[in-house]
Amino acid sequence: MSRIFEALKRSSGADSAAARNVLPADQQELLEAAGVAGSTSDESRALHAAGLDEFDVGPKSELPYVKLDLDGKSPLLPFDVGRSQAAEQYRIVRTKILQHKMQPRRLIVSSPESGDGKSINAVNLAGVLALNPEANVLLVDGDLHRCSLAKFFKVPSTPGLGEVLSGDVKVSEAVVRIEGHSNLFFLPGGKGARASAELLDSRRAKRLSDALGKQFTYMVIDSPPAGAVADFDLLMQNGDGVVLILRQDHTNRMLCMKTIEAIPKEKLVGVILNYVKPWFLGKTFGYYQYYHYSKYYRR
Repeated sequence: MSRIFEALKRSSGADSAAARNVLPADQQELLEAAGVAGSTSDESRALHAAGLDEFDVGPKSELPYVKLDLDGKSPLLPFDVGRSQAAEQYRIVRTKILQHKMQPRRLIVSSPESGDGKSINAVNLAGVLALNPEANVLLVDGDLHRCSLAKFFKVPSTPGLGEVLSGDVKVSEAVVRIEGHSNLFFLPGGKGARASAELLDSRRAKRLSDALGKQFTYMVIDSPPAGAVADFDLLMQNGDGVVLILRQDHTNRMLCMKTIEAIPKEKLVGVILNYVKPWFLGKTFGYYQYYHYSKYYRR
């Protein structure tokens, strides 16, 4: 491999700066760390030969499919059963996000405490974004302490994000496609990691987030509850914005207010109120059917 790098150094010295094909900044950083100056198309091939493109998922059409095992009562991905109330509410949420002034593409989904329904909403938010035939959406299980999304789907949880951040596998070996949802991809959490904060607070995590952000139209990351562990703040650091999930008659109000205050204003995309009960006046006027599952609020 040293011969490859030496050849690249000679070729980069012979070419003028104006004639070089510039690589993306993250690849340039990797080359510089390896001791290679300059950036040419030959160096891009060297990245592949050196295994430095480990964050490249490769051709998406070649990723393996996983078949979901969801029964008819599951609240997950309610988009194949006509125009259900839940599906319409998620379409409203999608529209609000697409029209948001920040144009967020890497969304962190969290909640003040466990049991608010953040993981279900993360799945369905990714699913509704993936209904756009021109969008590729990556759903990431970023809760390395629990890694529950694979259990929801009844698919293998490994390899996943934990193994990618540990350097045990390439990301192309962990990302799968969801059968029946051609634009929806899934990166499980993996076997879990006790040192999850250390894995997320690393240059490797930043490079992975940036690389995946370039390869997918949207990323939806299911995060641990805000404030429960350091992981949430670290995921938020590499994300574009936070969607906060609250559950009616469940979320502690004081904890809710503290969570909202702790999230930087420029990072809070909006709030989804989950499991909303029919409003008695809404039923009178015929509005309740549109707001039974969730409501979206923008700060």
